[in-house]
Amino acid sequence: ARAVRDGKLSIDQADLIVHAHEPQVRALLARDEGLLVEQLQTLRYPDCARLVRYWQHHAHDELDIAPASRGLERRALYAVRTMHDMVVIDGQLDTMNGTVFLNELARLEQPLFDADWAHAREQHGTRSCAEQLPRTAAQRRADALVEMARRSASQPDHALPARPLITVVTGYETFTKLCELADGTVITPDQIIPFLGAADIERIVFDGPSRVIDVGVRRRFFTGALRRAIEIRDRHCQHPSGCDTPAEHCQIDHITPYSHGGLTTQDNGRCYCKTHNRQRANANTHPPKPPDDGGG
Repeated sequence: ARAVRDGKLSIDQADLIVHAHEPQVRALLARDEGLLVEQLQTLRYPDCARLVRYWQHHAHDELDIAPASRGLERRALYAVRTMHDMVVIDGQLDTMNGTVFLNELARLEQPLFDADWAHAREQHGTRSCAEQLPRTAAQRRADALVEMARRSASQPDHALPARPLITVVTGYETFTKLCELADGTVITPDQIIPFLGAADIERIVFDGPSRVIDVGVRRRFFTGALRRAIEIRDRHCQHPSGCDTPAEHCQIDHITPYSHGGLTTQDNGRCYCKTHNRQRANANTHPPKPPDDGGG
C-alpha cells in the first residue's frame, strides 16, 4: 500500500501480489512481501507477472503443497447445440495441454489471416485497413478450430503426433531456476514429466548472461541451434519500445545488417517481432528525404 501511495508500484503490479495472497502461503508472503515489492519496481509488467508466479511455485514447494492448477483435474470442455442449432463451446485446459492447443490454433489461424489481408488489398488496394477484412479475429479462430477438427478426421491412424521440444539451459546461474514455456508462461518441473517420453531434448550452454558457447557460424539465416540460443537468451522482442512478443513468434534480426557485412552470429542477432523487424527494414530501405532548402 505504501509503494502504491508513493508511486513506486502501479495498481496492476500491486494486484499481482494481491492475487498471490492465498491462505496457505499467507505467512510466507508476509515474510517476502518487501522483497517482492522491491523487485517489482524494477520490472516491466509481464516480467512482474512471471516473478510472482515463480514466487508462488517456490512457496508451494517450500510448504510441500501442490496447487490444483498444476494438474489435469480442473480440465473441462462443454460443447452443446442450442435451440437455434448453433454449437456453443466453453471450457478450460491445464497449462501444458492448453499451450499445445493455443499454439496449433494460432498456427492454423495465421494463413487465414494472411488470406484475409490479401483479399482486402485486392478489393481496396494497399491502404486497406483491419475493418475491411472479410472476417473478424473471432471468426478466424472459429474457422481455425473447425479446420483442426477436419485435419484430425483425415489424419491416418498411424500418423505420429508432433514431438514437444524441451530445452535444458545450463552454465549460467541465473537460468538455473527458470522453468518456462516458449511464450514465457511459468511452469514447474513436475508439469514437464508427462511429456518427457515423447519429447525431443536439446541443451544450450551459457557462458554468461548473453552468450552461448560454440554455436555461432556465418550463415545467411538464423536457424537451428543458433536461433534457439538467441530465443532462449532474449525471450521476447528486443525492440526499445518494450514489445513483449514471445521469442518463438519473433524473427531473428541482424543488428548490423547482413548486406552491410554483419555476421550471422549470436552477438549480431536479436529477437524482433515481425512488425518491428519490418519497420526497421523499411527504414533501411527508404533513405530519408533530403532537407527542404527552400529552393524552387
